[in-house]
Amino acid sequence: MFLIIRKIDIRTGGKYNVTTWIVIFFFILGYFADYNKYQCFHYFSLDVAFITLAIFYSGYMIRKVNFMRYIHWIPAVLCLIMLIVICNNYGSISLALRYRNFNHPFVFLVGSFTGIYLNLYITRLSNRYKPTTKLFSFIGERSFSIMALQFVAFKAVNLFYVLYNKNPITYLAKFPYITSNNYWWFAYLCAGIMIPLGLVLMYDKVRTHCFIIRA
Repeated sequence: MFLIIRKIDIRTGGKYNVTTWIVIFFFILGYFADYNKYQCFHYFSLDVAFITLAIFYSGYMIRKVNFMRYIHWIPAVLCLIMLIVICNNYGSISLALRYRNFNHPFVFLVGSFTGIYLNLYITRLSNRYKPTTKLFSFIGERSFSIMALQFVAFKAVNLFYVLYNKNPITYLAKFPYITSNNYWWFAYLCAGIMIPLGLVLMYDKVRTHCFIIRA
């Protein structure tokens, strides 16, 4: 959907804000479908696609207008405060396959954009340190592999959870994770990045070794 929106933006040359109105329309449609519990939208995850399209589009516009020049520590602190207040008073947002909670549109938009601004500020800070920049660049270049293998990594955490808590082995069938309580989300986060990266590095080593042998 985002690729289509981007093509329309290029074809129209950004005139009349056509793409912006399309994104707003799909955002409203997504919340309308979620409010009325239309199963066809939920089954095919169209509600998620329509609502999150606004976030993808905002990322495209941030890059297009060179928004990084507006990144400063004062707005970043204000965004952090707003994000904490919203999470504490209005709850969080979940786009999980099993359970979705888009919350109020205002909460979704403010929470999303304050989070984006904070990430941009952290990115700007990390650019000052070469090791951090190289690390994020390394992870970013392998983001597709991380996305493809993260569920395998989650199963590894599920297995550890089952053994640690002596739960039935059938808990391994839970998808995509067993629980995110008591900081288990951090274990899933680390494993979801580190295990795929480890598998990719092993694959690269084996492929390089085989290439040298053939040569």
